[in-house]
Amino acid sequence: MVFPLIAAALAVLACLLVGGTASLVVEKMRPRQAVLLLGAASLAVSLAAGAALTAIAVAMLASLTSVAAKGHWSASVIRAEIPVPGWLGALAALAVGVLLCRAAVRSVEIVLALVRADQLCREFRAGGGPVVMVDDDSADAYTVAGIRGCVVISRRLFSKLSEDERRVLTAHELSHLHQRHHLYVHVADIAAAANPLLRRVPAVVRLGVERWADEDAAADIGDRRTAGRALARVALLRSSLAKGSGELPAKQTDQRIPVLGVGALQVASRVQALLQPARRPRTGRVTIAVVLSIGVLAIGVASLENIHDAIQSAGPYLHQMNRP
Repeated sequence: MVFPLIAAALAVLACLLVGGTASLVVEKMRPRQAVLLLGAASLAVSLAAGAALTAIAVAMLASLTSVAAKGHWSASVIRAEIPVPGWLGALAALAVGVLLCRAAVRSVEIVLALVRADQLCREFRAGGGPVVMVDDDSADAYTVAGIRGCVVISRRLFSKLSEDERRVLTAHELSHLHQRHHLYVHVADIAAAANPLLRRVPAVVRLGVERWADEDAAADIGDRRTAGRALARVALLRSSLAKGSGELPAKQTDQRIPVLGVGALQVASRVQALLQPARRPRTGRVTIAVVLSIGVLAIGVASLENIHDAIQSAGPYLHQMNRP
């Protein structure tokens, strides 16, 4: 089996591993570590798979006589050194084209959403601080994930909370804002768009950033149980007052603006996590996972270098054969 095919097989296995264990990572590790690891790993293995597929496609194209003639190398040498079946190379080329388009479209969508969110935050903040209190019927609280971003809290919801609950709510949303949690979600979104094997990762990362914000809020107030009870209380009030969905009020903006909300995702499991002792850091496991991800990416990039070396070696061979 030629090197690009080995690299592609390893990249696919790595993508399956990251996608299949994402939920377990968030469940067993500290939220911050889990989010950082999943973001880095999903991006690395997605790039590795893309590089390996590109190498296979280039190997097929380089072995075509018409392409070799224009490039002044020997097609037969390429076929001998990297025997990639034509159908496999064509399939790889098609996959690369489709996945690149998916990733590009998703990236453009994210950029446009961030621009819209930034415009909205400018209107909301109007020169003020990052926390904006609004009068509407949404009974909600969320962080607008813009370039600068802002925290939007409904006075209707805020008025029903105790002082500690208000502190937890505000600390949770400010964690989203200050830690730039939406960027990790966007990285996972783009990686999943570029590789469908990672399609489960974005939802898990969203849960991870909510858990991360929960932990930051608990640290801010200094009592995990109080933070857990406050989270449950906010979720219940949010549901009973407005039956909200975590999105911005339709009268103020469209639903394509990215938001992160305290009471919108798996509240019961998050409350249960806060009622337990904080998890210990898993530095050793994180290091191993990062090294493996970088290794897979390096192999994917090396497959492109392998193709380049084969083409370089085929050129002098052709010139030598054509000598008088």
